[in-house]
Amino acid sequence: MTQISLTEMPEVVMKNILEKCEIRSVFSLRKVTHNFRAFIDELSPDSRLKILEFSMDSPESLSVRYTFFNGPMYLITYKKDGENCKILLNYGIKKVEKDLENQDFLAIFLRDLECLLKFQKSKMDYCSFQCSDPQKILESIEEILKSRNRQLKVKNLSISVSEPQNALSIIPYLASGTLETIGFSNSKIRNSLDIQKIEELDQWKNAKNLYVSEHFLVGNARIFAHFVQGEVFMRQVFADDLIFLKNRKTSVMEPAPTFPNSRKKERTITISENSNENTLRQYWKTKLDEAEQQVREKEQTIRRLGASKNELNGKVGQLKEEINRLHEQASHVGEVCKAMDKKKVLVKSHPDGKYIVNVDAVSVDMAQMTAGTRVAMKADSYLIHKVLPNKVDPLVSLMMVEKVPDSTYEMVGGLDKQIKEIKEVIELPVKHPELFDALGIAQPKGVLLYGPPGTGKTLLARAVAHHTECTFIRVSGSELVQKFIGEGARMVRELFVMAREHAPSIIFMDEIDSIGSSRVEGSSGGDSEVQRTMLELLNQLDGFEATKNIKVIMATNRIDILDSALLRPGRIDRKIEFPAPDEKARAQILKIHSRKMNLMRGIRMDKIAEQIPGASGAEVKSVCTEAGMFALRERRIHVTQEDFEMAVGKVMQKDGDKNMSIKKLWK
Repeated sequence: MTQISLTEMPEVVMKNILEKCEIRSVFSLRKVTHNFRAFIDELSPDSRLKILEFSMDSPESLSVRYTFFNGPMYLITYKKDGENCKILLNYGIKKVEKDLENQDFLAIFLRDLECLLKFQKSKMDYCSFQCSDPQKILESIEEILKSRNRQLKVKNLSISVSEPQNALSIIPYLASGTLETIGFSNSKIRNSLDIQKIEELDQWKNAKNLYVSEHFLVGNARIFAHFVQGEVFMRQVFADDLIFLKNRKTSVMEPAPTFPNSRKKERTITISENSNENTLRQYWKTKLDEAEQQVREKEQTIRRLGASKNELNGKVGQLKEEINRLHEQASHVGEVCKAMDKKKVLVKSHPDGKYIVNVDAVSVDMAQMTAGTRVAMKADSYLIHKVLPNKVDPLVSLMMVEKVPDSTYEMVGGLDKQIKEIKEVIELPVKHPELFDALGIAQPKGVLLYGPPGTGKTLLARAVAHHTECTFIRVSGSELVQKFIGEGARMVRELFVMAREHAPSIIFMDEIDSIGSSRVEGSSGGDSEVQRTMLELLNQLDGFEATKNIKVIMATNRIDILDSALLRPGRIDRKIEFPAPDEKARAQILKIHSRKMNLMRGIRMDKIAEQIPGASGAEVKSVCTEAGMFALRERRIHVTQEDFEMAVGKVMQKDGDKNMSIKKLWK
């Protein structure tokens, strides 16, 4: 479908288009020529308009749907675009858009409508007008109907406008012999419809069906008696109306009032040829039932509102308490040094100094006033009124592993001696501290794991935390090296504070050589900060009690550079070496990591272990992983002996390219 202008089109071409019914009308013409009117007049009745649906939801746009008897449906949208007019035409699956400069969209629509209706002879099945502001547009449509030399034949008429009283003026221009159904609808609640202007017209008297929406209320039921069927909503029904309509066997409905949160119900009273008394009794019984139902709904609404009121009152009380707390003066934060007596404590408040202050016995328990406890003091009287939680740096909090690690001793291969030693130092004091009390010896505080990289130091530490069911706090030594002076030492203090709160706990310090290296003279500013961090670590190792179930596990691969003060007994009670695994240990590690692999029968793990001399546990695990990757490359779901041999070549070749200084150190 395209938009064309007939002002310059040859007569033969235009007639050919119309005869083939490829286009039933030409829209958006600047003017309608005499020839075009003649062509429309010559069209057969079968090609005329069948359905006309007009919809104008906003003052700046309208839509019209044209349906012809033996042709397709056209949907045209007229829009206001500034000073111009924009027209959108939908024809089947085709869409055409056209802009007309300095044209009023309403005037363009009226020209097109006049062109179609001027020579319409056949009867339209359906005509619909839907408009929110109908005054101007309906007057223009009325002028178009006046200009016709005959009445417009419409079978079914539907008017849906905000003020339908104005729409009644177009009914006289419709043919009375063809109009069968009249429908009115409205968006305004309970609007009255006065039809005295049309009740004497032949179009009204000859119509068979009438449908009036529930938003209209009419007062006289007698004027609807000649309709065969329909729906009419009346403001009220009188007994005289019922008596008049009973012989017609007409159904009359009166709408029930609408209440919030209630469903509208409509009762139908059928007038039969029985006595009027039974009819009225049935009618008023229906009204009483509706009134009782409304009373019950109101009672439920009152109970619901009462419950909502109680809930809101509770929230108001909570908000008032919160407002009162916000209006209180700010408090000073201090740290308890020691308790002086039953009501007074010595508090250190930065930067003022130390004070002896009173304790609010109502809100604070004196038993909580231990050294290091953070408290809040009122600004005016310095009265302790609240105990604050210990301050922990967020970076320190992230170091804690919330759940118990899933590593077990069965996952550690070739380290039976090391497992036995670490059980004696870490696991036994945590699970059975009474044995040390019976012997009268102090529990070990910490253990140092040293050896080449990849020999299982971290894995064994996680396994210890799993079997002891302790909180596992893993921290790297490099995380304690901070830019600002004193930050590293503060983090060490808060690390041990958090360990005490979550006791029993295990602190695993990996790469301890980054902060525990030997102190030398003439160190730079950065080294001085690292040394301050190590001094705080030494202080914490000396300061906490072993009975608190806090154990420290340190790991390093450079034990030769650690400070002697860190290695002395009392701080580090056991030093466990993790050498590179021998052939038997490598075979055991291979069996552990290939336990869940889909292996072919006859794979010799001992033979594979012989081919990787000097490999660490991590490299042995990498051999298993690479063997699986070789199987995937060949699209197999099982691993063969050849896959392991190729994996050995790849891993050991990669290892040969590394710097061998660390291996030389551990020869």
